[in-house]
Amino acid sequence: MLRPVDMQQIITQVSSVEKVQHLKQQQPETEHRHFALQLEEEDVRNRNAVKESQETKETEIRDDDKDKKRKREQKRLKCADSEKINLETVHKPPEVYEGNIVDIIV
Repeated sequence: MLRPVDMQQIITQVSSVEKVQHLKQQQPETEHRHFALQLEEEDVRNRNAVKESQETKETEIRDDDKDKKRKREQKRLKCADSEKINLETVHKPPEVYEGNIVDIIV
C-alpha cells in the first residue's frame, strides 16, 4: 500500500517523469530527422563530386586531343624538314676534289 508521504513524492516527481518520457518518445523522431539531414548532405556532396569529375574528364579529353594534334603537327614538320634536306642533297652536285693527293700504303 502507498503511504501519504510516498504519494506526495510521486506527485511531485510526475512532471519530471513526464518530461523524461516525452523526450524518450521524441528521441527516435529526432534521430530520424538528424539521419535524414546527414543523408541529404552526403547526397549533395556526392552530386557535386560527380559533376566535378565529369567536368575534369571532359577537360582531360580536350587536353589529350590537343596534345595529339600538336604531336602530329610536329611530326609533319620534321618530315617536311627532312624531305627538304633530302631534296637539297639530291639536287646539289657532288663536290669534286681535284688536285688532292692521297697516299695509300698497302
